[in-house]
Amino acid sequence: MVLKRLAHLGAIILSLVALAGCSEPTGFVSDGGMGEVTITLQRTGFPPASAVTEPDGGWAAAPEGRVSGDLVVSLTITITDIQLLRRCEEEQGEEGEVNGEADPGCTENGGWHALPLDESVTIDLLALPAEDESPAVIASGALPVGDYHNIRLFARDETVVFAESFSIGNSLFDADTEYPVEIPSGEKTGIKTDLALTVVDDGEGNGEEVNLLFDLDATFRGVVATGSGKVMLPPVLKVRPPSE
Repeated sequence: MVLKRLAHLGAIILSLVALAGCSEPTGFVSDGGMGEVTITLQRTGFPPASAVTEPDGGWAAAPEGRVSGDLVVSLTITITDIQLLRRCEEEQGEEGEVNGEADPGCTENGGWHALPLDESVTIDLLALPAEDESPAVIASGALPVGDYHNIRLFARDETVVFAESFSIGNSLFDADTEYPVEIPSGEKTGIKTDLALTVVDDGEGNGEEVNLLFDLDATFRGVVATGSGKVMLPPVLKVRPPSE
């Protein structure tokens, strides 16, 4: 398992090096200027756990769908898009609507703005740096100045590998086997969380950093096995406060 973790971490480092020079803005350019934003990733969760006790027959059980950290080898996702939601001056819906109708001003100056990715990034969430380690930079670029209050990551090709054979309900999963992961509403809304970010143009190229945390304990708290052999789980994403 140690060799697998090292291989996953090596793949992450190669992907992050390829993205280090990504800085070209995309989408609408605000008349108020552009500000630099850097997105980083870390992980939290999976504290030391007790050994798994296998019942007769060689299958460990995950009670009530909870999967402990000692049962998980990897949770790999490929990030294809990172978007931040800019707050409009007027009250609005998530997609730039006011009272159910599109607000042209909000559509231009607000709404979702994408940070550029040269290419998709494949990441094993278990191999991300821990909270007491230096975070991994996954994207950096320019966004229109203003207040942003939500961020979402779109991903594909999600897979999970377990360390031991075990069961979720009536479904059995083998060790060291890749199983596809289904993220509820992931294709439509992405993996998202709230944030409080103000992007400014100080004229000197200084920028803001958004440090994202994947909470592994919360992610594996309510795992569901589908009838098609997939594992359904919602990756829990948080924003780490700047003061931490």
